[in-house]
Amino acid sequence: MTAAAENSGLDSVRHANSMETKPANDIASVVADLVSRALAVSGQPPGSEWLDVATALGNLPGVDEVDRLRFRHREHKIHVGRWQHLEVTTRALVQVAPLSLSIAPEVVTSFSAGRDHGVLILRYAACSGERLARVSDTLQPLHEDAVAALRRDMQTLISHGLVHPYVRGTVHWLVSSERGILVLDDWYALARCTAEEGREALGEIDRAAQRHAARVAARTGAAPTGDG
Repeated sequence: MTAAAENSGLDSVRHANSMETKPANDIASVVADLVSRALAVSGQPPGSEWLDVATALGNLPGVDEVDRLRFRHREHKIHVGRWQHLEVTTRALVQVAPLSLSIAPEVVTSFSAGRDHGVLILRYAACSGERLARVSDTLQPLHEDAVAALRRDMQTLISHGLVHPYVRGTVHWLVSSERGILVLDDWYALARCTAEEGREALGEIDRAAQRHAARVAARTGAAPTGDG
């Protein structure tokens, strides 16, 4: 192991501890510092430095690796990708920010991860301090009030002629670990909608929740409840 690689590994451990102990509003500075160090020791050819950035983020204890380029730390989502893709998500979230939707994250910051690539940090303020998991990957029952809150926010979005088309299935629903709050992932998909398309999307929310309750019951042997 080279000295640079060894030092990089030690830095990852130090920053892992920082991720666990720093308050939420300091996470961006911790990640920015980690990315800067990963770029400084990267052995990748120009344009591929983001590979080392993604590896460094994925190696941090306390960070959940969703896939090769997406990570979660408590209520934060950290996304590595091409700037053109990250900008689509950023524009969508800036567009809906005035609606104060609890289901949508806020844009914390973004910074470079090498040529043509960046890191985007988002925060689901409604789920402060909680871990997030994809509903379709869990057997966590859904609370009726959480589904109702999701529906209300979608109604607000639809009343402004917009829809998150992925609300139709729980693959893109995230649930918080403690209070069971529901939020939505993948806001790059935000689209315009007609009133009819909006009504269809709202109807799919209840059906998706019912399918999840049935899946939980089938896997756990518990009968679906009014809070599932």
